[in-house]
Amino acid sequence: MELRATLGFLHRRWWLLILGPVAAGLAAYLVTLQLTPVYRASATLLVNQTQGPGPVQYTDILTSERLTTTYAQLVKRPAVLDDVIRRLNLSLTSEALESRIAVAPIKDTQLLRVDVRDPDPDQAALIANTTAAAFRDANASQLSPPGAVSIVKDAAPPSRPASPNLTLNILFAGLIGLVAATGLGMVLDYLDDTVKSAEDVATTAGLPTLGK
Repeated sequence: MELRATLGFLHRRWWLLILGPVAAGLAAYLVTLQLTPVYRASATLLVNQTQGPGPVQYTDILTSERLTTTYAQLVKRPAVLDDVIRRLNLSLTSEALESRIAVAPIKDTQLLRVDVRDPDPDQAALIANTTAAAFRDANASQLSPPGAVSIVKDAAPPSRPASPNLTLNILFAGLIGLVAATGLGMVLDYLDDTVKSAEDVATTAGLPTLGK
């Protein structure tokens, strides 16, 4: 009975189940086209514990990995951000610049990734590289830095925006449209008190049917 009811629902409301996702997907497509694309560029830093000549010890590697976690919190400190603004002559406050930058250690490595988001792909790469250089120079200027920082990968201008994701937005909107269409179809069926089948007669009258 449940399978028959489901098939009956699909037969009656197929148009709604198609129209809902298509309309939602089209709306997502049009809205996404109006959004300003944002590009993401990444520079990579290497953190090494300061040490004297000789072979690298395992404890030095572990210490360097721990330092990357600490340094990830220091890249966006005001002194570094102000230096980036000065070098690039940006018309941004340090708070506004900080909101565009994300810094995270790469798990189980001595590497730090500096991600920058900006509507201009060239600007995103420039800010990422300048931030990495400013932090490296600030760290080197200390009398006895706990770890040496070097740039191992410069950021390159991205060819595609990181957001908005047109495909993902359309698929998500289509799924929401399907759920909404299904719910609307169930409501319409609930409000529809017309008799369409022998099962409806039995349900409404509470009496068995002799034939179909």
